Amino acid sequence: MRRIIIFLSTAIFLFTMACSNEQTKDEAQKLIDKQTKALEKEQESVEQVFDKLDKARDSLTQEQQRLKSTKATVEKNVNELEQEQKEFAKSLKQEEKSTLEKKRSELEKRLTELEDSIKTVEEELGSLDEKTDTLSMQEKQLKDQQKQAKAKLVTGIEKIDERLVEIENQRKIKQKEIEINKQKQKLAQQKIDLLKDEKSVYLREKNEVLSSDGDDAELEKYNLKIKDIESKINDEESKALVAEKRISSLKKWMEDVEELQTRLSTMMEEEYSENEIINEFTNKETQRLKQEQTNIEEEMKSLKQMKTDLADKKKAVDEQLSNVDEQIELVKSQELFEILARKSAIEEQAAQLSSEEQQLHKKQKVTTPVPKVDTTVEGTDLLKSIEEDINAKRKNIENLKNEIALERQKLAEKQAKIEERRSENVKKAAKTTAIIIIAGLIVVVLLYLIGRNAARKKKAKK
Repeated sequence: MRRIIIFLSTAIFLFTMACSNEQTKDEAQKLIDKQTKALEKEQESVEQVFDKLDKARDSLTQEQQRLKSTKATVEKNVNELEQEQKEFAKSLKQEEKSTLEKKRSELEKRLTELEDSIKTVEEELGSLDEKTDTLSMQEKQLKDQQKQAKAKLVTGIEKIDERLVEIENQRKIKQKEIEINKQKQKLAQQKIDLLKDEKSVYLREKNEVLSSDGDDAELEKYNLKIKDIESKINDEESKALVAEKRISSLKKWMEDVEELQTRLSTMMEEEYSENEIINEFTNKETQRLKQEQTNIEEEMKSLKQMKTDLADKKKAVDEQLSNVDEQIELVKSQELFEILARKSAIEEQAAQLSSEEQQLHKKQKVTTPVPKVDTTVEGTDLLKSIEEDINAKRKNIENLKNEIALERQKLAEKQAKIEERRSENVKKAAKTTAIIIIAGLIVVVLLYLIGRNAARKKKAKK
């Protein structure tokens, strides 16, 4: 019976550990056939026990009949002796009477022994009947359990498919997240290149001011601007590094899941026992989830810090956006105008990417089901506890990611507006400067012509 209970527990847990393709169902069918053969052998063993019990019952019944027959014979002999004793009591000598009494005592003793033997045989027959009833019940239970085991194994395949579908959904979302982080890296590098170009423009202008003995106040403006650009370069480098770490973490998650599925599939192909498969799956899944639990805790800390940093940046960007039209650009060249225009376009792409990321996290909150662990299987309490903790933290992380993506989108849109306005201001300033230069040239030419005409008139008078 204990083997049957272990088998049932095994079958119930199979829903947590297989693959969702046709090959997995073939492998599970092998397990069903294997269990069916074991149950058929068990049934043959029960039938052999029945045969032995029937033979024992027949033997005991014959013994009972023989003993009863012997008892009847002994009782008849006793009665005959009593009759003889009565008939010959008067004529028999005292010695013969003692012999008869002794023989009678021996017969009575023999009769008692026979009655005890008959009682023992009857008790054994009763015990055999009880064993027969018990075995009949066990045989019926065995057949029922065979049917239930097959049904539960089939149900287990469906449960395994559900779990693998859930993992596959997570895999698709994480693959999309990897693509988004790769785009983040690309945009961050593009912004770094443009910021370096912008820094070069201001460095050239600063050097020109130095060569023309410009005042310290003007040089300080260039220094502050260059320092601000360097700070932005550091921010973009940090973004690229965060994206790279996130990509590595996501790839490691996918590798762990693939390793678990491959190991499970191999064990089923090699027809490991149910207990071995369950223990292997439970141990591997627990190890994987413990690592994911650690990664989630680290990611949670990182996201909280990121949210705080975004709040500070948002405040600075809001202030910059409100004053952008009042600020006077130190450099008014066509080169800077083009750099700022490209920066504005990249910020718009970053805003669009943040919007996609926000939608991805919303979708993940809606479609990702909470994994369920069968607590009737030994060793799954820790697994259930870890998954509950991970699921709770996942919800918090998805909320944080959603909020951060939304803030990044708003921040990128504002930065795009800032760069666009700066570009327009530089363009206007460059046009104004060009107009002033052209006007100055015209005035110089006019003054030159007027002076030359005046000189000619003086010469004509002489």
